[in-house]
Amino acid sequence: MNVKIYPINFMLKSLQRTILFSVFFFFLAFSPQSGFSQTACTNVYWTSGWCTMCSGSSYSCNPPWSGSGNWNNGIRNFSNPIPGGNVITSVSVTVNQAWCGYGTLCVYINGVLLQCKPAYGNCNCGSCWPMTFTYSGALPGYNYGGTNSIQLTISGGSGIQAICVSSANICFNYAPSCVQSGAPSSASASPNPTCGGATTLSVAGGSLGTGASWFWYSGTCGGTFVGNGASISVTPSSSTTYFVRAQGNCNTTICVPVTVNVNSSSVAAQSASASPNPICSGATTLSVVGGSLGAGASWNWFSGTCGGTFIGTGASISVSPG
Repeated sequence: MNVKIYPINFMLKSLQRTILFSVFFFFLAFSPQSGFSQTACTNVYWTSGWCTMCSGSSYSCNPPWSGSGNWNNGIRNFSNPIPGGNVITSVSVTVNQAWCGYGTLCVYINGVLLQCKPAYGNCNCGSCWPMTFTYSGALPGYNYGGTNSIQLTISGGSGIQAICVSSANICFNYAPSCVQSGAPSSASASPNPTCGGATTLSVAGGSLGTGASWFWYSGTCGGTFVGNGASISVTPSSSTTYFVRAQGNCNTTICVPVTVNVNSSSVAAQSASASPNPICSGATTLSVVGGSLGAGASWNWFSGTCGGTFIGTGASISVSPG
């Protein structure tokens, strides 16, 4: 039987490594998130080329070096990593390399210049790198639905203008796309005026942005909510002014008003009288008793039947029956 004896210091060091690993694993597994950052990243690589350095790693090189491999004018394509419904707010590109030449290194995405930085000096095996290039704002010409390209160029400086790169990490900060609503130009009601029945309110002009809808209020803009949509039905009991505006994720527009005029209804007369009555001949005065007139109404008199032969208008008329 073989028996192995380990020095006490070896055992202690092993135990110490085990404890440290356990604590580190616990921290990774259970430490709380500090917050969600809306960032999407992707990598591109220049992994074949003339330069072999730094423990045998292979890198592409910018001409005029001979045998520069698959440099392709510093261009690499990549697919959009940003989730749908978002837009770029800023860009960060970190370039990693093995040996930097002389001159100024510039980074482009789809032909749009992000930034240029001097890359002077012999920084063997990446000791002066990586270098980060940034761009603030929306990126013109970016293809959210497919393939884009990054390009590295180097210029200026004295002597050889060359650089060896291994990869680039492209990170996009993004936010939900936001299309603002346009204010309506007018609103209408049909029928208008009404006699107390339903009328349809409709909005005209304007446009709805991201997550927006038309909101209707009565009394004041933003007052009592009565409905949403391009058209709604309301039944006001009295003349009422309504207001409509667009409300969404990005903005709230101004309101436009429309007033629905509600006409009061007439109340039937209780009776009618004639004076003098009876008569032998000549004229007599007909008068309405009770009731009331609604908006635009008048008392109309007929003979024979209700609505028969029209004989006059007014609360009192004079007639001379034959």
